Amino acid sequence: MDKKSKKIVIIIVTVIVCLLLLSSAVGAVALLKNGKGIMQIGFAGNTSIGKMYGKFYYMNGSKSQDVTFEAGDKVKVSYTVDIKEGDINFVITDQENNVVLNEGEGTGEFVFTVNSSQKYTFEVNVIKAKGKYDISWKVER
Repeated sequence: MDKKSKKIVIIIVTVIVCLLLLSSAVGAVALLKNGKGIMQIGFAGNTSIGKMYGKFYYMNGSKSQDVTFEAGDKVKVSYTVDIKEGDINFVITDQENNVVLNEGEGTGEFVFTVNSSQKYTFEVNVIKAKGKYDISWKVER
């Protein structure tokens, strides 16, 4: 490959890399501007049946999971929320947006009884924070 061909390849690769970087930055800004986006750096986490876990270097946004419980279910929730900087809260709401639990940083357990079969939302709201959360729940019948 001669010098001219190498220069052309380098220019093309540079342009492609710049376009990729620019498009991802514009996407992140657009997500943050509409208020529904989430910004995560160094996030490792999982949401599965009966559990939500996340560890992050930086996060601004929320994670949630909807769970349906039956009338009479006794739900035991265990949580650990540890933040190095920023703010966080963990909220459980029922289908009508009634707050069942609203906790900040800390460790604890909470038990509630389901009055009527419905969907509950488990949500972690993080504001410019560094840390981790580990939330689990199980039904005791």
